[in-house]
Amino acid sequence: MVYMCGIIGIFGTNNPKERAHQALEKITHRGSSTYELKYLPSAVIGANRLPIVARALGKQPQANEDNTIFAVQNGEIFNYQKLQDELQLKGHIFRTSSDTEVLAHLYEEYGVEIVKHLDSEMFAFVIYNAKTGDTFAARDPLGVKPLYYATDSTGQLYFASEMKQLASFEDIETIHEFPPGHYYLNGKLTEYFVLKFSNTLSDEQVVIRRLEDSLVQAVKKRVQTDLPLGVLLSGGVDSSLVMAIATKYHSNITAIILGYPDSLDYQFALRLCQERGYKYHLVNPDVDYAAELDSVIYHLETYEPQIIRQSFALDLCAQAAHQLGLKVVLVGDGSDELFAGYNEFAKLPQYLVNEGCLMLLKSLHAGHLQRLDRMSMKHTVEVRSPFFDREVVDLALQIDGGLKIKYDNSHLITKYILRKVADNFLPDYIAWRDKAPFANGAGMNVGTDFRVEEGDVAEVAAARATGQLDKSLLRQYQIKTREGEYCLEKFIEYGYNKLANATDRLIVKDNIDELTQPKKIILIEVDLIIAAMTLNKYRRDLPFLEDLLRDNIEKTQKLSKPISCFSFWGASSKRHVDAADHEMLNNLLSYIAGIRRVYAPGIEMTFVLSDEHAKSNGYASQDYDFYIKEITELLATHGFATIRLSELWKTWGMNHELVQRVLDEKPSDWWGEVDIAKQLEAQAAKRCVNEDVVRGAQQYYVMRMLEKPYLENTFADSIYIAFADPQQQSLFPSLATVYLYTTKKGTSRVPWFEN
Repeated sequence: MVYMCGIIGIFGTNNPKERAHQALEKITHRGSSTYELKYLPSAVIGANRLPIVARALGKQPQANEDNTIFAVQNGEIFNYQKLQDELQLKGHIFRTSSDTEVLAHLYEEYGVEIVKHLDSEMFAFVIYNAKTGDTFAARDPLGVKPLYYATDSTGQLYFASEMKQLASFEDIETIHEFPPGHYYLNGKLTEYFVLKFSNTLSDEQVVIRRLEDSLVQAVKKRVQTDLPLGVLLSGGVDSSLVMAIATKYHSNITAIILGYPDSLDYQFALRLCQERGYKYHLVNPDVDYAAELDSVIYHLETYEPQIIRQSFALDLCAQAAHQLGLKVVLVGDGSDELFAGYNEFAKLPQYLVNEGCLMLLKSLHAGHLQRLDRMSMKHTVEVRSPFFDREVVDLALQIDGGLKIKYDNSHLITKYILRKVADNFLPDYIAWRDKAPFANGAGMNVGTDFRVEEGDVAEVAAARATGQLDKSLLRQYQIKTREGEYCLEKFIEYGYNKLANATDRLIVKDNIDELTQPKKIILIEVDLIIAAMTLNKYRRDLPFLEDLLRDNIEKTQKLSKPISCFSFWGASSKRHVDAADHEMLNNLLSYIAGIRRVYAPGIEMTFVLSDEHAKSNGYASQDYDFYIKEITELLATHGFATIRLSELWKTWGMNHELVQRVLDEKPSDWWGEVDIAKQLEAQAAKRCVNEDVVRGAQQYYVMRMLEKPYLENTFADSIYIAFADPQQQSLFPSLATVYLYTTKKGTSRVPWFEN
């Protein structure tokens, strides 16, 4: 039995009856069954309740047999029936099948140990023992459901679901957020749940089996109801996986799809529903931000622009669910924090990935979980989040970071292990789809960087900022934009600045790289070197095999030696070095100088002069020989080592006859299986002087594939510098690779073909 509610508990003699009613008046949106109050000597507890089943029997508060212990709850206890059975065997007598009544009996039986018996990621409850006068309260481990507490000038104690319930009382000066994973007993807070992480689970197949089983059970227990359910379906891997599992265990589920028809979320989600026959409802994301902004801030109880901007999408979806008559919807939230779903995780070494997950999980209660709760309950809709299931959370934080962040031919894959599980439930276009923020993926213009004013919400807020807030106050709250200034103005107007530590800013994905600053030391030298080698000004794409890149640099740095790198310098019919060569070389020297500024030994660079490639492309040796001699001299003057590819071929036993023989032995349809075939043909049309362009492209491909293992062996301890398209990574040696522009950012023309 489920009751999503807004609760109040007041303990004292300062007009608690009237004040309890006033507090519930502020949150009538949280429940259609309102002002369910119990008046006790020096105490009042009650709720506005959203009854989902057994409405008449579920009235709150609920009590034990002799009406001495009373409980009010906002949330859901998934194992309440099992607990009720166990308590009945111990002699407890129940009036209802309500999970809130179970809490009253469970506290009577176990006292503060009650929290150890609960299977739930979503609860906040208050229990009062009228016989002893004890007051007990507890909040779920991650803070999925909200809870606040305060005392007024008389010392009267308050517990409430939302700040707005307490902010209007003038004699309350400070409101405290009840910390997740804690319980309260007679004035003392005790932590009962601690998030822990490790990297102990590294066997991919074992992890896939365990994670799939945990996720299936997590979704299954959240669809055990006869009521119709909804899923907020974005077409991303998280919500789609929830949808795919949920429909196996519940027959009446509607996907709620937000987006404009040309948005990616709309297209992917709709395609999935149509292919699988899922029931769906489309929601247009048109919003009058000017009309809705103040209401959203009022309900959210935050001044954080990031949370405010992203709330409009959820507001629309919850409103649609309410209009459809749905009281319960499932979401895919939590996956990004548990399985490293943000690109920023790629900045971390693998051993720190789980620490990054933990960092974000600990901050969710003050940000995205607050958004989930307030925007759904604004429309009296309950949100269930399977990814926050205790077993899923515990398992996820033990999975090795290397199974969460991976690269595939330099393409970053976040949430890798979750996508492998999704492979068993979803088509590839969903399971391996890159992440898009919910609102942005639906085509809403809410911006992506909350630190600057971008998007429609920011535009409205910035235009309304009065500029009347004291500059010292803006510094205190770390407000740097007019958008943030207006949001803070409303936050203060609604009385939410009574919140203790309100000036603490939200920890978000952009803070992840702070973990590379252990013991408050500025970035360790290895990280500085990697940052210099992958500086955006020079970098064409993310590095390939970044873990090997770090290992290589760490080994070299410990020896205080130059970092060994190599690359190709090509040739064609061009006979002499010219301005184009000098321009590329100057850009490379500037790049190397930047590395030396953070690592004095710098890098040592070897260029493989690709005379054999020029020969294969049909160029005359008397032309490219002149050029190679001149470029050798120029490179030497700047300290670069060179070696002709023909010299390496001799040591490897390679020759053009071998290339032709391997090519001739290929089956007739082999070229169609090469994913970069068309790209190589287009390249050959420009660079190969042989008449048969396709044959030239095939010859080049075979030649590079034959060279590949030899290069990997010859330059095993080096970093490959590629001045080519990362899509051709299959041709390059499988070594740590940095992709660079040849000259200025955005320029990839190589000078040896500039003739």
